Amino acid sequence: REVPWFARAEALPPLQDADGARLPADLAAELVAAAARGAKDPTLRHGPLVAAARRHLDPASRDRLAIGLFDGYLASGADAKLRAYALAGGLLGGPGFADHVAAVLLNWPSRAAWQRSVLALDALAATGDPHATQLLSERFAKVKTRTVREGAQAALAKAAGVMGMTPDAYADTLVPDAGLDARAGLDLSFGARRFRAVLLPDGSTPVRELAADGSPLPGAAGRPKKSLPAPRAGRVRWRGGAHPPRRPRGCRTAAPSTPRSRR
Repeated sequence: REVPWFARAEALPPLQDADGARLPADLAAELVAAAARGAKDPTLRHGPLVAAARRHLDPASRDRLAIGLFDGYLASGADAKLRAYALAGGLLGGPGFADHVAAVLLNWPSRAAWQRSVLALDALAATGDPHATQLLSERFAKVKTRTVREGAQAALAKAAGVMGMTPDAYADTLVPDAGLDARAGLDLSFGARRFRAVLLPDGSTPVRELAADGSPLPGAAGRPKKSLPAPRAGRVRWRGGAHPPRRPRGCRTAAPSTPRSRR
């Protein structure tokens, strides 16, 4: 089959490796052809050549190539015979490609372009990139348009396969961690004092004050508490003097700090 104009060697943007060396145009065209063949696999798994390209090529140049393939598909009238090249963009692209496709997808009319929308969602899934899957789960899997919402949910299942995970295992990665580290803890600064909160299996989050070296304070000061301590009481100095102006009796608002000028 004839290669479309946007996938020919002379039309492709330059590809660079991680050291900045430019790849020959015919090698870039061979990579695009391999990605287009791999796009016909329903699982969207990365083939050997595509996986090697993702490891060794400059991410920014990969994104430019992927965007060129996706935009070339659209410029060709979104021909169904060329959809493999749009998916090939996903197989080669990363976060930059994902942002570009998401912006285009949000501007499409929901009813007239639902087939292209589903294809774009699959292209996001094909990246296997965490940023792309985050866009799928947070931006498109919750929209009101049913076809886009269901397409995003199906694309998330494909993204899990691309990442080598089951859909259930991947769904667990989408749960917000609230800033907790691998030990389900969170270090907090409270002025000059430091604390550590830990999430326990029963849902409680006891807080312990830490010493300068990160260890709990000895004795009663380092015992777990239910919450952070209240701010220490202190005298707040009024900007205009030692005390704020007193409120007159029967007046619900504070007296002005300066007399009003007479007109």
